[in-house]
Amino acid sequence: MRAGGSPSTLEAAYPLRESIPAGRWDLIGDGLLLGNGVSKMRVRFEVRVRKALASDDSADQILFAVENVFVRDAANPLQAVTFQTQVDGLAGEAESGDKLVLRFTGLAADSDIGAMYIPNADGALRGGRIPRVQLPQVP
Repeated sequence: MRAGGSPSTLEAAYPLRESIPAGRWDLIGDGLLLGNGVSKMRVRFEVRVRKALASDDSADQILFAVENVFVRDAANPLQAVTFQTQVDGLAGEAESGDKLVLRFTGLAADSDIGAMYIPNADGALRGGRIPRVQLPQVP
């Protein structure tokens, strides 16, 4: 995915069985930065609920969003850049068949021209972890 380019957004969707409670989410967003002379890129992470019959994202419920500026290690340019955080999120109203969507968006602000972010990249081979979220604990 490219910062401000095409495509600038990637998504991973998971089927839901029921609603999600409000609470603290854990997010891992490791990836690989690519591009000639690229040293940094800003990525926005969102978790959304999308209705099963939705044809687009216009009615998605955004449960949380967080941004991170990844900085590439000049000495190890093909090493994964890591990101892990905890975020307070809203409750998500969902029914069986709705989807939980993890969206990655490359942003032009604070990003080098031509920057590309690949979630996970080569994983453990490059020191990265599979991007994922852990849902809040059920009260």
